[in-house]
Amino acid sequence: MIRVIHISDFHLETTVLNDWEKFTKKALIKTINAQQPQCSVSDTFILCTGDMINKAGNSYGGVLNALNRFNETVIQPVLEETGLSLDHFILLPGNHEVDRRADDDIHAEGLRAMIEKKGQSLINEYTRSLMDGDYKDSKRISEYNDFIAELYKDLDNIQISPLGVTFTYDTSEGKLGVAAFNTVWNAYDHDDLTRGLAIGEPQYQFCKDNLEDCDIKIAAMHHPLDSLKFEKATIQNWVYSDFQFLYIGHIHETDSFYKSTVYGSLLVNVSPSYTADIRS
Repeated sequence: MIRVIHISDFHLETTVLNDWEKFTKKALIKTINAQQPQCSVSDTFILCTGDMINKAGNSYGGVLNALNRFNETVIQPVLEETGLSLDHFILLPGNHEVDRRADDDIHAEGLRAMIEKKGQSLINEYTRSLMDGDYKDSKRISEYNDFIAELYKDLDNIQISPLGVTFTYDTSEGKLGVAAFNTVWNAYDHDDLTRGLAIGEPQYQFCKDNLEDCDIKIAAMHHPLDSLKFEKATIQNWVYSDFQFLYIGHIHETDSFYKSTVYGSLLVNVSPSYTADIRS
């Protein structure tokens, strides 16, 4: 039996770390270990759909420092206490992993305005250059990418691009593939969902191709599908056709539902904020 433990929106801060050490870390580790041997560690996965840190890691001196702190205080202790391997702790970026200061307001606003004007054609052209390593006006994601490249550098079952990352595994239920999509390369402000975010066909195709021979396919992203304002006729529909499961974060409220369309069906799971809403 495959088991995916979905967490999201950790928002690393001092208060959050205190709650993690006192309450939630023990609960998570207990949950994982209680299911063994019914569900082995080789069939257990933790999927974190973004916002590991808070506000670009301001409290820790930046994105990279904060993500390293997340690795030291969250990822590594969980792996040590459960026997899970590093590649079974799956990460993807949320808007709080974005460093807005890396792109000036004029260039950031210009990119968004051009996307609103030209739509999908510009998205695909721009993400094609991003996939080639030219960050242009999306330097905001570069520190997150540096962290991921270092964290997973020795793992052959993880394929990393400047946008999407794929994970593949041999499990008791067949070959499992996870596509971790980057929906934050154009995230910049509080009105991101209103103005529209995007994945881009080059990123999507990279992930799809890497999972071609997988029996079970999971799509994961920080933002909900309907935030892909300019990709309603393409990627929103393709996800229903190409994947069986979709995991998202950002909303801070838990939900799970099954939806069928003419393109296919998806079991959608939405994670609440893992620690920030512990007292709500």
